[in-house]
This record gives sequence, structure tokens and C-alpha cells, in this order.
Amino acid sequence: SKIVAGEIPSYKVAEDENYYAFLDIAPMAKGHTLVIPKHEVDYMMDLTEDEYQGLWAFARRVALAIKPALHCKRVGVAVLGMEVPHCHIHLVPLNRESDMDFRKEKLSLSADEMDQMKRLHEVLFLMQQHKGHSAQAVLHLVAAFLCQVDEFWEKHEGEQRSSMSREQKLFSDFIQLVGRFAVQERKIEFYAGRLCISPRYMSTIIRQVSGKGAKQWIDEAVIIRAKVSLRHSDKTVAEIADEMNFANPSFFCKYFKRLTGTTPQSVRESLNNRQ
Repeated sequence: SKIVAGEIPSYKVAEDENYYAFLDIAPMAKGHTLVIPKHEVDYMMDLTEDEYQGLWAFARRVALAIKPALHCKRVGVAVLGMEVPHCHIHLVPLNRESDMDFRKEKLSLSADEMDQMKRLHEVLFLMQQHKGHSAQAVLHLVAAFLCQVDEFWEKHEGEQRSSMSREQKLFSDFIQLVGRFAVQERKIEFYAGRLCISPRYMSTIIRQVSGKGAKQWIDEAVIIRAKVSLRHSDKTVAEIADEMNFANPSFFCKYFKRLTGTTPQSVRESLNNRQ
């Protein structure tokens, strides 16, 4: 790989004998990091078993350093495999689902800004890998990293928003509201009220900007959350329905089947069968 060899400049976050992590030059979110094996392989499934397991173990160590550094709720993980002919893992700090949208416009930082972020991130990673590290020192480094990242992010996000049309800003605000409230609120009127516009006007703008209706965006967010609960919790279907503000389990099941073509119980059973 030209990046590993230093032929293409990169902003290194961490490195060991077999793997390399560096900041994405067009991040989706603060601290968006790419993790690659030094041995160049196009398709991840062509790695040997040891290389595959080692890559994920290394990515986990990097993610554990990212989370406290950025004070994010989670570190999202994605493998697409179509962008470049060298397999890689995306580590994306997340505070809401929309933070990990590969279709949205990326932020672009200057070389100096990326270099400052890289140096702080690298020091934090090395500190956390050292068994005798000072917790107080790590906290100070985290604070410094957060301040620097927030300063850059707010500057560029402000520049990006100022270049957006009014319609694009409304869509961006709508998506943020959906990410925050879709679990409890499924009516278009709620979101239009939050945006201080009429439901009809909001629906027109959302479809105009995104090609999808507002209700479709809301429903997709609800279904994603429901599937996560079905697959990764021990809650009953009735408990999930209540948590997501459905009138009763029957209504939840009908809603779920109408949008997915299957039942909540079938989704859970298919997961159990794979295990």
C-alpha cells in the first residue's frame, strides 16, 4: 500500500507490525478513522483467518481510544469494500444514526488541521496502550483533543451550512429531528411543528431535496430501531411496542409487517436460527 509505505501522505492514528489506522481526509464525523492491514488485499474475505481476526482486534483497540477522545455515544463500524482496492474498516464516532450516512457531503479539513488532530489522537492512543498510564494525564489529553476537534468541526460545519439552500437546511434539520424523536413520534405534524412550517410544505421540501417522502424517512428510522431491539435485546415484542409508543403489540406487528413484509417474531427467530 502506498499509504503504508509513505508514498501517499496520511494522518496516522495508530500502527503496529501488521495494521495501520489513519484519519479519513473527508470525514463523515469528528475523528472518522480508517483501519487497514499492511498486507494489501482487495477483498476482506480473502484475508487469512489470522489476518482477519488481527485486523478486527486492532480496530477494536483504536475504537476504544476514539470513544473517550470524542465523548461520542458509540463508534460505528462499516465495511463497504467498493471505494478503493484495499480492504479497510471505517470507524465513525456516532451521536445519532444520521452521523453514519455515506451519501452525505463530507467535511474537508486543511492539512494543518488534520495534522493537529492526528497528533493529539496518536498520543492518546499510545497513552491508553501503556499499562502504567496516568488516568489524569489521559483526561487532560481527551479535553485537549475535544476542544481542538470541536473548534475545527464547528468552523467547517458553519461554512457548510452557510452554503446550503434554505430547503437543504430544512432537510438537514428534519433528519436530525427524526434521529432524535422517531422512536416516540411517527406523525409528520410533530416534525413540521418543530420546524415551524406546515406539514404539507415540509413534505414537499423533503421529497424535493431527498427524493423520498418525510413519512418514509420516519418509518425507516422506526424500523431500524425496532430491528436493533429485536436482534440485540431480550425484550418481548410487547415491551418493544410499548417502548416505541405503539398503542398495543398488535398495532406494532401490523405496522412492522406492512413495512418489512415479515413479522417481528420472524426477525427474532431468524437470528436465533443463525446462532
